[in-house]
Amino acid sequence: MQQVLFTIPILQSWFPPDGVALPGFGAMLFVAFVVCTLWGTARTKPIGMPPAKFQDLVIWLFLSGIIGARVLYMIQYANQFPDQ
Repeated sequence: MQQVLFTIPILQSWFPPDGVALPGFGAMLFVAFVVCTLWGTARTKPIGMPPAKFQDLVIWLFLSGIIGARVLYMIQYANQFPDQ
C-alpha cells in the first residue's frame, strides 16, 4: 500500500474513488529535484559555468537515473518477468 500525501479531486470519473492520488514519496522526490536544481544553478554562476549547461546535465542525470533504476529492478527481479 502506498502512503498517499493527498488526493486531487479532479477527473473523479476516471480515477475512482476520490480523484488523482499523490504519493508522499513522489512529492518529496519532486521537491528534492527542484530544490537541488535551483541550488546547483545558483552555484554555477560564481565558477563561470552557464546555468543552461548545468540544467542540461541535471536532465540527463535524472533520465539516466530513472532508466538505470528500472534496468536494475528488471535484473534483480528477473524471475517475475515471463520469458518470451
